[in-house]
Amino acid sequence: LKSAFLGGDIFNLPYGDIQKGMELLREYSGTMYPNIWAQEGARFDAFVKKYGEFYNLDESRNEFDYIYKRENITNLSGKKYHSKRIEAYAKENGYNVLVLNLRDVTKSNGWNPLSLAYGFYFLDNMPEAEQAINDFASAVMAPAINTSNDRFWADMGGIVLTYCTECLMDSVPVECFNMSNIIQMTHEGNAPSFRKILDDMDPSSSTAVCMHSILDLQAERTSSCIYATLKQALIPFTQNKSLLELLCKNDIQFNELAEKKTVIYIIYPDEKKSLCSLITLFFTQCYQYLVAYSSRFND
Repeated sequence: LKSAFLGGDIFNLPYGDIQKGMELLREYSGTMYPNIWAQEGARFDAFVKKYGEFYNLDESRNEFDYIYKRENITNLSGKKYHSKRIEAYAKENGYNVLVLNLRDVTKSNGWNPLSLAYGFYFLDNMPEAEQAINDFASAVMAPAINTSNDRFWADMGGIVLTYCTECLMDSVPVECFNMSNIIQMTHEGNAPSFRKILDDMDPSSSTAVCMHSILDLQAERTSSCIYATLKQALIPFTQNKSLLELLCKNDIQFNELAEKKTVIYIIYPDEKKSLCSLITLFFTQCYQYLVAYSSRFND
């Protein structure tokens, strides 16, 4: 194998019998000492021992491989990683830098996945608000749907989550519209409190009608199965207090993506499949907001 390098051909160090390989390279290249590229190791040592006196050994720093501790390269911490900090470069060039870190939530900006829906609701844009809530419910229920042998219960749990979210959006101020309160409202034992919220809503609205039909289910087993499935889907949030706190505050404002130069770093544990749908939701919401924002302009 060869490539153009330094104005001429360069050959990879032969595998196997180095002497036989060098003879073939000499025959092919027509030179006694063809240019060789090699990495340090046993083959390189054998080459140097036999042919080193005939070659000038030059380091090619552009071809170096570097080894980093995973936690250091993930967080780019420490002075010796300063040259690799794109974050520093972005800040120096006027970018607003944000981080959504689901691997170490203590180092993350907050992102409330319900904030976008409330923003559309505040602007009286109900179709977009409902779409944002549907996307949110789908993201939460996705792991349950993907691992269930009978997705009926997961689908029903998603419906309950969707309408619970819509009811809460219509009943509380923006600072209370978050995952923590949604989780409380979807607990089967809180049905009486939910009925009080419904009493203050327009009884003819689709949200009120659907929630009444769910709360009024006569089949106890059906109701219990729905709520049990929903409870199971919410475990990644109920058992991780730090993650839940991250999802209940909002430092990441989507309008800044449109109005400011912004860099957002996404760090997440890809081995935790239950969080993959959250990352997908984040990108979906970015896109949804930017499309809605751009539609305000004719050009």
